[in-house]
Amino acid sequence: MKLAFFVKNASLKFFMLPLQIKTSCENLLGQTIDRVTSVSGGDINQARLIHTSDGVFFLKYNSSPHAYELLCVEQKGLDLIKASKSIRVPASYGLADTTSGTFLLLEYIPSGQASSSFWISILPPKFRTTS
Repeated sequence: MKLAFFVKNASLKFFMLPLQIKTSCENLLGQTIDRVTSVSGGDINQARLIHTSDGVFFLKYNSSPHAYELLCVEQKGLDLIKASKSIRVPASYGLADTTSGTFLLLEYIPSGQASSSFWISILPPKFRTTS
């Protein structure tokens, strides 16, 4: 497996990304990847932030034999949540299976602070109560 290396700032920390996944992401986005940073949030997958001149994207990838099925189900789940219009869901830019592994490329949504009424706002109206 060929790896593409990117330097994170000037700290000499390297985050590896399989070259075939990097190339596939660049083809999907139509942009060159400037750098890659490691992040949490991949659960059983590797998670990276992909930095380009047009923005930042969230990448999950996995090289296990069942990775395509796992990430395909995750994408379908995100589509179902999006259809419910209950919470914001990241846009999907692509799901691909390469010889280096399978990846799901998503919109990056930075974490924020939930307002005090957040949990009530995501409940269906019939479950909301007022005092």
